Amino acid sequence: MARLAERFGGVRRAGRAAVLRGADQRAGRSPRRCVKTGVPTDSATRVRALAFERAELLQVVFGTGLVRLGAILLRRPTVDVVVAVSPQAWQTWQRSLLIAVTIGAAGAGLVAFGIAAGAVPAIVFGAIFLLGSWALRARSALRWWIGARYRPGRDDIVVSRVSAGFDEDARRLFTRAVLG
Repeated sequence: MARLAERFGGVRRAGRAAVLRGADQRAGRSPRRCVKTGVPTDSATRVRALAFERAELLQVVFGTGLVRLGAILLRRPTVDVVVAVSPQAWQTWQRSLLIAVTIGAAGAGLVAFGIAAGAVPAIVFGAIFLLGSWALRARSALRWWIGARYRPGRDDIVVSRVSAGFDEDARRLFTRAVLG
């Protein structure tokens, strides 16, 4: 993992955040450097920014899917955000999720088998695998992906755990829009 962090130029630092304007996103303006590596890229993905106070933390703890469901149930505003991501960073993020999903599937299988067969050890080991899967997914999200929080009152999106290059591009866009 340390080798990957070196290759990505120190993405393990979690403290950097960038602010994107909702108006810029609607107009198709977005930083052109990778959100994790900072290298210029033409590749991008969409993420959903949610109007929760600590959305980036909720996404790590509960997972993006559950937090999205919570936003729907609580009728919180959301917005799709386009972020640049290099193929290398995307592949690393997906690979790290694959390991967590594989362990989680094994754990769920053990729990199901344990319930069907009445085998308590299988249930216990399955639960341990599921807990380990959750921990790996949370660790992967912290290291290799971003958090996105929507602030509807200001019409902006706070993207956390970003690279310095992405942050610089976001600052330029924000400043250009504000100064006009």
